[in-house]
Amino acid sequence: MKKGFTLIELLVAVGLLAMIIAFSSIVFKYGIDAYRRSAANAEIMQKARAITQQLNDDLRGIRKDAPMMIWFEPSRIFGVYPEYTGASNRLDQILFFADGYFSSFQLYRNNETIGVSGGNPINARNLNGNLARIQYSLAKSYDQTQTNILTPGRIPFVDRILSRRLHILTADPNLYIWPDQTNIAATFGELTSGTLNNELFEHDSMPLAIYQSTSQTENDIITQICFDEGTFVDTRQANTLHKLMSESVSSFSVQWVYWDRDNPTDDMELRWFPSHDPDNDDNFQDSHFNANGGRFGVYFNMPNGISYINWDSPDQLKYRQQIRFPADFYPAAMKFTFRIHDSKNVLKAGRTFSHIIYLDD
Repeated sequence: MKKGFTLIELLVAVGLLAMIIAFSSIVFKYGIDAYRRSAANAEIMQKARAITQQLNDDLRGIRKDAPMMIWFEPSRIFGVYPEYTGASNRLDQILFFADGYFSSFQLYRNNETIGVSGGNPINARNLNGNLARIQYSLAKSYDQTQTNILTPGRIPFVDRILSRRLHILTADPNLYIWPDQTNIAATFGELTSGTLNNELFEHDSMPLAIYQSTSQTENDIITQICFDEGTFVDTRQANTLHKLMSESVSSFSVQWVYWDRDNPTDDMELRWFPSHDPDNDDNFQDSHFNANGGRFGVYFNMPNGISYINWDSPDQLKYRQQIRFPADFYPAAMKFTFRIHDSKNVLKAGRTFSHIIYLDD
């Protein structure tokens, strides 16, 4: 008599096989998802380390005898301020001077920029120096058609770029003379050419002493070029890559520490400026942004006793506030908060990091 499987046995076997395959598929899917999330986290952590290390290196040599300018801006949607979401939804910018060892990304020769992907490199060289003007901000960039320049707030989160614009201060006579130290206001006053030079070159042909003695008007013009015009980075254009700090950074905020109290009888409390809820009581009436018109900026260590920022603009609502500090005031510590996304957008919300740097000696 021939042995075989009954129909019921066969159905049971097929059912068990189907269950094993289905279970294996689920395990495989979770395994793939876990791998993708692990790779995304590794990518984000690598970017975070690069950003924090560069901030540490730059701020370690910050020149407290030179101006520091900061611009605070909540992220906007089509020109309208959304409900504030704290330090994780910001488009801040900071500019300062620092000592260190700095080298240019592009090559330079005979008053011109060779760049990284063109030109004749004969006798071209990197620029080197031990004093620089440094700016951190989210960058503008072209849209996918490369016809329209988008401001950071209009760029999708995963496509935003954190830029670091470095200008080495040098007196090298062979370099393009910009800015012209004999008349800084006139040079910076030509916003079109000034902005182009600020974007193209990685040097300032001007000593720090000029920045330390400029007038309020001249500093307003500097700030217009640096903050109003902003940085431009497009990874498809090699001559903009010297400003690329990290891709997929959707928010960048700057705060500094201060001691305060709600009334004279309370103990002093450590707080960060600016904050939407500085005393963490879930009452936003004391929001620094509400008090200062949404977006605003400040100067520190300005020459001639100037200790605030309030530059002119066609849209007076954007720059109508003045923030004043004692002439000798300087932050004891800075906090940088940034939200990073992975390039494949696996972690949809990204990850937010805060990094504190102490400026006291």
